[in-house]
Amino acid sequence: MKKIHTKALVVGYGTIGKPLVRALQENGVTVAFVVNTKGVHTLRGSTLLPHQETYEKVLSKVDIACIALSAPDEGQTEYTYTRSALDKGKTVITCAKRALGNNLNLYRYASSNRPLLGIDATVGGNSGILPHLKNRLRPNLPVEIHLVLNGSMNCFMFELSNGQVSPSEAMAGVLRQGLAEPIKAKGKYASFFAGETDDTVFKTSIVVNYCGLLDYPLMHAKSVRLIRYLDENALRELFRSRNRRYIVSIYRDSFPQQEDVIGGFTHVVRDDTQGNICISAGFKLINTLPYSRLHIPGAFNAVLTIEGEDGRNGTSYLEGVGAGPDPTVAAMIQNLKRLIER
Repeated sequence: MKKIHTKALVVGYGTIGKPLVRALQENGVTVAFVVNTKGVHTLRGSTLLPHQETYEKVLSKVDIACIALSAPDEGQTEYTYTRSALDKGKTVITCAKRALGNNLNLYRYASSNRPLLGIDATVGGNSGILPHLKNRLRPNLPVEIHLVLNGSMNCFMFELSNGQVSPSEAMAGVLRQGLAEPIKAKGKYASFFAGETDDTVFKTSIVVNYCGLLDYPLMHAKSVRLIRYLDENALRELFRSRNRRYIVSIYRDSFPQQEDVIGGFTHVVRDDTQGNICISAGFKLINTLPYSRLHIPGAFNAVLTIEGEDGRNGTSYLEGVGAGPDPTVAAMIQNLKRLIER
């Protein structure tokens, strides 16, 4: 395996940051600094030692900044770390989707001929959804895109699709795999799906802005208002049907006439040049076309494209492991190697 001989810092030392540090070191990267909520640190083995210099100062001593935190705000913390490194000309590899969801000026760093910003790990784990779509889509191409972007919800529904498994047991399976944080018993299902729906809104905005559907980024995640959170009646219907997956569908110009959807969200990105981008997301029946292609196991993510009128320009399908620390770290390492090789 070809080693990456360079020097990096890692922002975040939790679920993603710790395994990322190990993976970087295994690939020949010197992790000079780790940044967390308590400040800047150096590493001695796996022990963090306090360092007196600020984040801005230590940036001058590394080549790469890896952003591996998920702050509870709307992306401002992630954005501050990311933009500071980019302004100093550093290569940045990130899995922090909220910064991209609400700060459209970051995309120019990811989409240039010699990109400084690697964002493949923000969507789809190690499935490769973003580079796959980036290579296929063009602003003026008629296309339908159908995506499973949230491995945690897909894992829950996959577990539930076994008729012998209760919702409580399905949730236990998600937690056992480390795909969600434990939630207090009262309202745990509604809270789980609300949080994962918000996560999917951010991922959807990255797909729309980055992958070639538009001439330039237009979709802010915070502009999505028509979110249908699940109440008790919707949850009962969802648990009773069992044959649904949370699917994001993206259309040009208009929505299909009728869809059977539980929960989710709808949104229109208005583009006077290329035509509107229409987004419909929620729990859709996987025994109907085209969604039957997206009947995937566990924490997988997937994308199906139908290109041209009725697919006359072709179709594509890709699936891979989405949720979890290991796929995210693997995607960040691969993204780093591609940017360095350029």
